Amino acid sequence: MREGILGILESVGVADNPLIVKTIFILWIALLTTAYYFVIKTVVDRGFRRLLQKAKGTFFPILGQSKTLQYAYIMTVVIFFRELSVLLFDVGDELRRLIVIISHILVLVLFAFAVSSFIDVLGRLAQRNKKLAVLPLQGFQQSLKLVLIVIIIILIISTLLGQSPGIVISGFGAMTAVLMLVFQAPIMGFVAGIQLSTNNMLKVGDWLEMPKYDANGDVIEIGLTTVKVQNFDKTVTTLPTSALISESFKNWGGMIEAGGRRIKRQVFIDINSIRFISEEEIQEVSGSRRLTDYLLSKNKEISEHNKNIQVAGLASFLDQRRMTNIGTFRAYILAYLKQHPRINKNLSLMVRQMEATPHGVPLEVYCFTDTTVWAEYEGIQSDIFDHIFAIAHIFDLRVFQAPSGHDWRSFAEATFQRTRDEEPTEQTHRT
Repeated sequence: MREGILGILESVGVADNPLIVKTIFILWIALLTTAYYFVIKTVVDRGFRRLLQKAKGTFFPILGQSKTLQYAYIMTVVIFFRELSVLLFDVGDELRRLIVIISHILVLVLFAFAVSSFIDVLGRLAQRNKKLAVLPLQGFQQSLKLVLIVIIIILIISTLLGQSPGIVISGFGAMTAVLMLVFQAPIMGFVAGIQLSTNNMLKVGDWLEMPKYDANGDVIEIGLTTVKVQNFDKTVTTLPTSALISESFKNWGGMIEAGGRRIKRQVFIDINSIRFISEEEIQEVSGSRRLTDYLLSKNKEISEHNKNIQVAGLASFLDQRRMTNIGTFRAYILAYLKQHPRINKNLSLMVRQMEATPHGVPLEVYCFTDTTVWAEYEGIQSDIFDHIFAIAHIFDLRVFQAPSGHDWRSFAEATFQRTRDEEPTEQTHRT
């Protein structure tokens, strides 16, 4: 090819001009390279890529949608340009040497882009696998890309210096401390990602709560150095991956896997409203299906205890056992929860009396719903406590509530009215 072009140039009398010869060579190389580019682009885009996208399975369609093939055929274009330059220019030509160096660097860069894109393809493929999807794939991908970048940088430096990669690597030995400082965050993030996946501490989709960073939401990405959490107000909090190893956080993923969310809330009962219930009151509530079993067993237990008591009077009252309104109310709530269609009966379920406080005696409801959906959970919880608040007066119990402005106003009006009613009586006595 070189001799043919030189022959044509000699026929027109310009073969002795180096500048014209090099210009013609470059134009010819550019023309052939452009033609090759359009041919290979057409073959890959309209032929090979479409075949991959229509192929069965998941790997080939994902590969066809990626830019891996694009970087690959552009890399062949650069190689084609370099080989034509080597073919046409003299061995000692500086332009040829410059083209070879630049082409080699471009090939390395395009190769890095192609491999990086292929890593993304493997990552997307892994995300479709249920077993692999729980791993911090984003962190692994970024780690591989980081290693790839380091290797490419070493090869580019060796190309520019004209030295072997081994000599370049040995030169980095003196810079180990600096490199460790520069890559400290990626290294710590990589180690943290491995620990998170190995110990099954966190995965994409888990509900994470970390008050120190105001993070409370779903994990949407686990990267090499950061973890992204989409909070429930739709803001995104970014955490350092290493912080999830060195600091504590709450993972609600276990709650979601269990299929139920816990209800743990207290109702405060006014101590002054707690008393024994009479036989007439027991008869009134005995018709309730929720209390039948409790009343029968409790009556039997109390009767067996009381029949052995021989004393009379106040001593008999002190020694005998009786049912209380708060105990019956607690049994009613427990039966109500056991019959509730949205309460998970396979998990812990209890109603317990807690230690008395200045606000009254707490009755704590402890159970789990049959759903983890937030809105449904709140609806179930609200319905349960709506019923508890509304039914408490049936057992002659008062739910504690701190006095409000309305309460103080009512108290003041009642006091004022009582004072006015007493004034005429006092005047009559004076008369």
